[in-house]
Amino acid sequence: MTENDQKIDPEFASEYLHIKSDLKLVVIGNVVFLALLVGLYFANQKYAILNYLEKLF
Repeated sequence: MTENDQKIDPEFASEYLHIKSDLKLVVIGNVVFLALLVGLYFANQKYAILNYLEKLF
């Protein structure tokens, strides 16, 4: 089987790099957000943080 030898068009190379960097930022942001949610879940299981906040409002 022959390899796919498509080349990146030089005209769009900078756009591809920009999209690639934006995608990395979105993935990293989502991982951080998910980690915060999981941390809040387990902290709430142990310390009932959300119940305390619910009583305040």
